[in-house]
Amino acid sequence: MAVVKHFGFVLIGAAMLFSLGAVAQQSEPPVPIDQQTSAALRRTIGASLETADLTRAAQAAHRYAELGGSLSMNGRQTVRPAMDADMFAQWSARLDANAAPFGDSNILANISGPRLIESLAPIRGGGWFISSVADARIYRVDSGGAAAPLAGSDGHGSVFGLAIDRRRNILWSARVIVPQSPAMPHFAGLLAQDATSGTIHRIVHAPAGASMGDLSVAADGAVYVSDPVNGAIYRGAADSIDVEQLVPPGVLRSPQGIAIDERRSRLYVSDYAHGIATIDRDTGYVSWLSSDVPAALDGIDGLLWYRGTLIAIQNGTIPHRIIQIILSRDGRRVTAIKVLERANPKWDEPTTGVIDGRNLVYIGNSQWRRFGDGAQIIGEEPLAPTEIRSVRMR
Repeated sequence: MAVVKHFGFVLIGAAMLFSLGAVAQQSEPPVPIDQQTSAALRRTIGASLETADLTRAAQAAHRYAELGGSLSMNGRQTVRPAMDADMFAQWSARLDANAAPFGDSNILANISGPRLIESLAPIRGGGWFISSVADARIYRVDSGGAAAPLAGSDGHGSVFGLAIDRRRNILWSARVIVPQSPAMPHFAGLLAQDATSGTIHRIVHAPAGASMGDLSVAADGAVYVSDPVNGAIYRGAADSIDVEQLVPPGVLRSPQGIAIDERRSRLYVSDYAHGIATIDRDTGYVSWLSSDVPAALDGIDGLLWYRGTLIAIQNGTIPHRIIQIILSRDGRRVTAIKVLERANPKWDEPTTGVIDGRNLVYIGNSQWRRFGDGAQIIGEEPLAPTEIRSVRMR
């Protein structure tokens, strides 16, 4: 999830689509029409139906299908007046194909006990560190799923992003305050701990009003952090107790996962509403990843760098997907999209993951919807074990 639960993009009628448009367009990036995000296309469909521009609505609906999107039956019926019977049948069949489950991930571990797991990081020798929002601590989890609290991780508030600095044996964690946080004193910022003993090396306080979400560590030990509430990106040196603004608030809309291209000193940041931003690590200059092919790049939570490509976990698209994004030689354009997994019926909002060889290891059912204010569980059904899954990259 990464702090803000984005926009709830569900097509339930033209009026709802139209109302969402006024919000997102405040910071819409300058992208050509044929590169619009799936959410932008849903807004276009809704606005066009509101104004009875049926030709434009049909064009946007077909483009939405090309991007891999789908809609509920009720959502499809709102578009029905814009198409004749044959066109509607073909379009609906395309949406069915887009929503068909695909991929063969397997469960590596079922974790019971820790609640509302948001992120994970690999442990040298096997197993994972996992972050708990509702328990406000980090756990060590072995390959069988047994969890034990990491020493030194308690007492600092809800844990979101995790990243491991292998060269220095440091585990970084982002701490934030959200409605689902337990009732306890909270700290907003970053914690650097020894990845073996849990000893705290550094406490980095967030700038006033900042909200730390996802993070990544570069080879030189610099840590990069996204602020999904204010739209900023922060950077901290390996041995610093402060962070600086790399991208000031307001430039991005809802930045989430951060992937680092070490060769070009570049960050790729998933903006949940807009797509993928490319950021120069030295200057902070922001541009937007374009695409040579139909590609929905919005709704991405977890984003990782893998052998010159990007791996994206999309929990804000319909359907949810895990995709591999093939880049051009200069890394500024998408040349192909490979779906690794889609619409797994066992998923409950996949969030983030880590690369393990040629596999993506990820959290399959975070169960955010089961938690209310103060980390209280919603509903009477017991929580399901959290699944750590693995899917093969292509």
